[in-house]
Amino acid sequence: QVSCIIFLRHLILLTSVRTTPPAGPMLQGKQATATSDGGMESLFHNTPETVLADPSVPYFKFSSTSCVSDILRRTPLPKGADRFSSVHIVCSSSALDSAIALTDGVKALGHQAKLYSWSACPALDAEYSAFFRITSDMILNGADRSSLLLFVAAEGSSQEMAVAAILGMLPFRGVQVAFVSPSHHYVDPLLPLRTASGLFEYHAERP
Repeated sequence: QVSCIIFLRHLILLTSVRTTPPAGPMLQGKQATATSDGGMESLFHNTPETVLADPSVPYFKFSSTSCVSDILRRTPLPKGADRFSSVHIVCSSSALDSAIALTDGVKALGHQAKLYSWSACPALDAEYSAFFRITSDMILNGADRSSLLLFVAAEGSSQEMAVAAILGMLPFRGVQVAFVSPSHHYVDPLLPLRTASGLFEYHAERP
């Protein structure tokens, strides 16, 4: 069996959103607030609000034979899309066999699929380069906001989950992400997640 955690785009990409414009004067095109001495203070220095009061991430267990179709069926589609435009599969070298099998399964279902290798090296420069190399390649291979990022983990660690979440944030302000793990150990995606180098951190409940 394999486990799969589905990240939604609106959960990965947390930004401060207001339903109606706040009242008050504008300062150089931005909302401003009055200070106690009658001056004006830009909202640039204010702490952004939390967008999702109670975020959640769905978690499923699949048999290996039906994993591909179930992942595509259970992952919510982006607004306005009736299917994923393309599927981009990222894996480390130790999970390559599983990733190839998933890639073949995605193609068999009629989807465009591309496979990318993630470097497990914890060096800062290697990790930084890998993030932008993979996301740049995804865009060059036709990824758009209707694409799915499928991360195939070797161990299902919190470090791998951090990589999957951050990769999903970079192209087009976020794409849907499915995290596929061989482990039965549950890693809470709502807790702070750090990459192996410790340089990058992801926190779902903070903007």
